[in-house]
Amino acid sequence: MLNVLVPLDGSELAERAISHALPIVESFVAKVTLLRVITPAEFRSQETFDRVDWRLHKHQAFTYLRNVAQTFETATVPFELRVEEGRPADVILETARELGTQLLVMSTHGRGGAVDYPRGGVASKTLSGFGGSVLLVGSGVIKKAATKVHYRRLLVPIDGSHRSECAMRVAMMLAKSLDAELVIACIAEQPELPHIVRDDRKAASLHRDLADLTRAAAERRLHEIEAQIPEEIALRTAVLLARRPADELSAAVRRFDADLLIASENLFNGSLGSLDRQMAGTQVPTFILSPKSIGSAFCELRTAEGDDVANADVI
Repeated sequence: MLNVLVPLDGSELAERAISHALPIVESFVAKVTLLRVITPAEFRSQETFDRVDWRLHKHQAFTYLRNVAQTFETATVPFELRVEEGRPADVILETARELGTQLLVMSTHGRGGAVDYPRGGVASKTLSGFGGSVLLVGSGVIKKAATKVHYRRLLVPIDGSHRSECAMRVAMMLAKSLDAELVIACIAEQPELPHIVRDDRKAASLHRDLADLTRAAAERRLHEIEAQIPEEIALRTAVLLARRPADELSAAVRRFDADLLIASENLFNGSLGSLDRQMAGTQVPTFILSPKSIGSAFCELRTAEGDDVANADVI
C-alpha cells in the first residue's frame, strides 16, 4: 500500500494541492493521511497560554481536517486525520517516519502567500529531511485547480543515467491508469567549446562531431526504451541538448504542453534552491521520485473496480 502524507497549514493554497494528488493516489492502492500541525505558544513567544483555549484550538483543527476530507475523499481512497503539536517541519518528518510515508504532497506556498519557498522555511526543512518521493505544487498551478484535475500529458525527463530512468516505471503506470500521453525527453548536456579554441576550425569540427555523437547516443537509448513501452500507451520521445540540462525542464514543459512533470530526484542534484527556481518556471505539478521509495507500493495498481490489485508491468 502507498502511504501518502499531506501536511496542511489551514490555507486554501495548501489544501488545493490535494486535487493534484488525487489522480496519482487513486491509481494505486493507497491511504492518505491529512496532517495539521499546530504550534504551542511557547514555540512562538513566552506569553502564557490557556489550556482550555489550546484544547479548543485542537478541536477546531480536527473539524478543519474533517471538512477538507469531505471535500476530497473518494470511495477508493481512505483518508485519516491527525492533529499534532510542535514545530511543523519536525512534526511532519516524525509523522512521516512513524507512518512509513512513501509520498509527501506539499504546496510550495501556504499561509505566506506569494513568499516563494524560503530557505529555512517549513517546506525547505521538510524536503531536506525527507527521503521519499514528493509531489510539489506551486502557487501558479494551485490557482487553476478544481476539486480534482485530469492529467492529459505526462513529461518524463531523463539524462541517460540509470537513476533518472527510475521515474519511467511509475510514469508508465500512471499513463496507463489515467489514459494520458507519455512524453519521454532525453535532455543531454550540450558539449561546450572552450573559449580559447573557439576560432580554431579543427576544434569547431570536433565540437560538432561530439554534439552529433551525444544526440545519436540519446536517440539510441530512446529507441531502446520505446521497445519496452506497451503499445496501448500513447508515446512521444524527444532529444534535447542543453548546456545545463536541469534548466531545460521549464522549456520542455512548455514545448510539450505537459501538465505533470515526473522526474527522478537525481535530476535536481539534491539542490532545493535549484528545485525552487525550476518549480517557479514549470507552472505544473512536479512529481519527484526517490529510487528508495519506488518499491512495491508503487507497483500495486488499483483496478477499475477498485477492489482487486494488479501488479503493474515495469521497465
